[in-house]
Amino acid sequence: MEEQPGRTVLAALLTFLLKPIVFLLILVTVIGAILLPFLCFALFIAGLFGKAVALAWIGRRVIPQRDAEHAPPPVLAVLVGGVLVLLLYVIPVFGFIAYKLLSILGLGIVVYTLLLAHRSSRAADSASPAAGAAPPAAAAASAGSPDPAAPAAAEAPPAQVPPAGAAAPPPAAPISMALADRAGFWHRAMALLLDFILIGIMCSIVGLHTHGVLLLLAAYGAVMWKLRGTTVGGIVCNLRVVRLDGRPIDWPTAIVRALGCFLSAAVAGLGFIWVVFDPERQSWHDKIAGTVVVRAPRGAALV
Repeated sequence: MEEQPGRTVLAALLTFLLKPIVFLLILVTVIGAILLPFLCFALFIAGLFGKAVALAWIGRRVIPQRDAEHAPPPVLAVLVGGVLVLLLYVIPVFGFIAYKLLSILGLGIVVYTLLLAHRSSRAADSASPAAGAAPPAAAAASAGSPDPAAPAAAEAPPAQVPPAGAAAPPPAAPISMALADRAGFWHRAMALLLDFILIGIMCSIVGLHTHGVLLLLAAYGAVMWKLRGTTVGGIVCNLRVVRLDGRPIDWPTAIVRALGCFLSAAVAGLGFIWVVFDPERQSWHDKIAGTVVVRAPRGAALV
């Protein structure tokens, strides 16, 4: 909350909107229905802890301090923030709104902190094997091998030679995730408009209503992102959806991104417009799924 207030508030809003969907998905499974009481208790405890954090954040804004090294004790900050919020609670209507906002913000703080901690642990786990593994040449040299390249050459698989008369396949054009190569709002809006027109024509032929169009558009997007990394509109606009970690898009990522589009559209389409203001050029559903939309290089096959 101190270092990333904007993203913390956004995470609180997303947590509040996605919590009913997560509960519904858990209820449809037998194991999830058994674990649901424990999840409710965990959310209750997380909400209490998050409220304490929010109160401490408010209290630190009120208590005068000389510098960051002489910050007030957490207990004092929580106490001062609690007194201020308690005064707000006695105001009719406004007190209820303040109570709900504090609850939403507190749970969002805890959820976002857990996500950051999980991301850091995964990064540490992926970096530790690479750091602990010794290079083959260095290992061979330390073992006293007269020619470190000889064992490596002996163990290397033979190079695959194309059949006679067959042309070698051209190398695939690399996909850049640099900020300069990420698609802007208008390119993405044009691709989405083309996809919407395509699905609208299909639904008019079949006879589906408006809600059916949105559901079919989400399902169409998830399938195309998984199989091709883009949609028909993305092919026309030369766009591709890629993951930030460089791995190919799997079914969970595609489905989460498709469901996140409903969240982006729920708040007057703010999640889609967020690309204009976000320094990483990500929409809300991109941030949820860990993806970005990039402009494919010339010569890259999108079909």
